[in-house]
Amino acid sequence: MQAPHELSHFLGTALHMHCTGDPELASFMTARRWNAYSDWLDTGLLTTRSGIAQLGEDDAPIAHNRIAFHELNYGMRAMWIPLWQEKVWDSDPDFRRNCINMSRDRLAALGVAFSLRRDRHIRAMGGTESIYNRTEDQHPIYKAHTGKMQEVDAAIVMLDVMRRNHGVTIIPAPVQFENSRHARRNVDFIALHLGARSAVGIQVRSHVTQEDRQTVDDKRVIFIDCNTDLGNIKAVRCKKGTSRERVVAWPGIIAAKCIERIKVHGKGKNLMAARDPEQIMAFRMYARQLVGNTTVDFSHLSDIVGERIMTRLEA
Repeated sequence: MQAPHELSHFLGTALHMHCTGDPELASFMTARRWNAYSDWLDTGLLTTRSGIAQLGEDDAPIAHNRIAFHELNYGMRAMWIPLWQEKVWDSDPDFRRNCINMSRDRLAALGVAFSLRRDRHIRAMGGTESIYNRTEDQHPIYKAHTGKMQEVDAAIVMLDVMRRNHGVTIIPAPVQFENSRHARRNVDFIALHLGARSAVGIQVRSHVTQEDRQTVDDKRVIFIDCNTDLGNIKAVRCKKGTSRERVVAWPGIIAAKCIERIKVHGKGKNLMAARDPEQIMAFRMYARQLVGNTTVDFSHLSDIVGERIMTRLEA
């Protein structure tokens, strides 16, 4: 896990330099360094995932959590560029919109891939009853995947917040911001208003408790509650021998609805689908099975999350 850690720290340094107005940022984040990281996302990340697949149940959840930052960046890498090229989107609004759309689609595909892993894991464990057989003590690998999926769904909604607010970019939080010694300030994402030179941290939780709210720095951190803000819940069987169901966190619905809407053929077809139409068609079929007749009002979700973010950024 050395490369994922060092690369996360590298981007955390660049983010800190941006936030403090360090004039050396441009020489630190060169095109060569950024392109090397982007290349690693396309090749090294896959190799790292393959290695994690060989780990046992004690180590795999930790490793999965450590690469989650890079998995999000695989979809959201373009959201970083305005930190050191602040005018990159100003002259061409269509370019910015296309970057956001590409990020959304990549995240949606990632979320559906995670959903498929979840289904395989559930079948291997003998059904949801085997996972939710003790209060909220989920199986650790399943819990790691659930946390990743919540972040993917939240990121898709936050990209829509970006679409509506031109001066804003939102990025995953590097290791220094996610797991620092200042536990009350640790976050999963950072929203930055480039014009106002303001920022706010965002924590993503399946369910935000009163204790969560009391233990964060509420001047620097806001929450997204995936159960209530995003509607990421489902009733499942939690005990063998009974048909009784319990409502639990069930991320992946937002990603699946995004994939379901992708146009694979004809005029206006999606760029990602054009590169691999068979894969996207398979994802779309699975997405329909996953969500059924469930509806997602993306505009409403964006309103809820966007108001919370923009209130802080524009304060």
